[in-house]
Amino acid sequence: MLLQLKISNYRSIKDEITFSFFANSNKEKTESLLDYKGMKVLPVIAVFGTNGTGKTSICSALCEVFSLVAYYKDTDDISGTSFVPFSFDEGTKNSPSKVELIFVCKGTKYKYGFSADGRKIVDEYLYEYKSSRGALIFERKNTIDYKFTVEYKKLKNYTEDNPWNRLFLCEALKSEVSEIKDVFEFLTMDFCVINNQSLLEDNLFVDFFRRCGNDPEVKKFAMSLLKIMDPSIADYVCYHPERQYPPIRSYTTGQNNLRGSERFKIIREIREKNGEVRKYELPVSMESAGTQLLFAYSNYIYDAFKNGTVIIIDDLNGSIHPRVIRTLIEMFQDPNVNKVGAQLIFTSQDISLLDLNLFRRDEVLFLEKNQETVSTELYPLSMFSVRVSENIQKGYVQGKYGKG
Repeated sequence: MLLQLKISNYRSIKDEITFSFFANSNKEKTESLLDYKGMKVLPVIAVFGTNGTGKTSICSALCEVFSLVAYYKDTDDISGTSFVPFSFDEGTKNSPSKVELIFVCKGTKYKYGFSADGRKIVDEYLYEYKSSRGALIFERKNTIDYKFTVEYKKLKNYTEDNPWNRLFLCEALKSEVSEIKDVFEFLTMDFCVINNQSLLEDNLFVDFFRRCGNDPEVKKFAMSLLKIMDPSIADYVCYHPERQYPPIRSYTTGQNNLRGSERFKIIREIREKNGEVRKYELPVSMESAGTQLLFAYSNYIYDAFKNGTVIIIDDLNGSIHPRVIRTLIEMFQDPNVNKVGAQLIFTSQDISLLDLNLFRRDEVLFLEKNQETVSTELYPLSMFSVRVSENIQKGYVQGKYGKG
């Protein structure tokens, strides 16, 4: 369960922006709220903004966190990080980017954060909260200076072998300290960042079939989503999933020509003029981008509802009908579907979703670009005096929710 996220000095983000999942005291959709020790937590945060306001910067920062943790073994002595600071200010362009997450894993609250420039990890820290006051597990400053409490002093044995461009969290896995392992597993298994373009790559469709294509519950869930978009879809099948085909580049379209995905078929039932219903197969690569994306989403969303995963999707509205998107959002808000505390963060430009019949007021955030500094600024809808009956789609178009 994610409770708070902070990002600063990364790409379009100059000053720190904070995403809080703690619900405020309003009485809207209270049945949808998650619970952490009596505190109410939001299942959904929707981030709206026009082009260039920083929506992708948020998802990209979280992708970088995942990559640094999940692929730490690929780190060598000469590779750097992919963190890029805000470049349009003399005070930030040579300073590190910063990310901090507060989350709950296996019933314990943690605060984990770090700063990094393009070459190295600068600072890093991990706290656990077994009470209201955080207890330090480790702290790293100036890349090579470490601090530990007595309880975790054995972690010091792993500092000398930790490269300057690797998170100490990953090196400390060798210690077999349970808290380190739990945080690592949260960031790699319970924290999923989805980029639409990567989902359209062939290997992910094959991976979907290998891991859950024969699972009847996953198929039932995937089909329920696909049928919302297209009732004629009756089934799907993958032929020869053991074969590997790397995606190749089509120079005429600039898009991946998914040769391998010709093996993956969507099956439709079509009623002929004589009344007979016949089945037809179509390669998934020939389906619309929206159908492909929804199919790929289904695996991750099913896993979220099964294991309580946090899902972050950049441009959720991309190519998918708003009616289907609304259904996905409502599933995360429905305690009968979302039984184990799954959460959804998504960015969108689709203002048709701006509806207080769909969202609580504290579930909606707006991004704007500061016209003087060209940096990203965050404005929660809840900071404005908005009535529950207000047409926030109209208010957003009129520029009511922002710096103005």
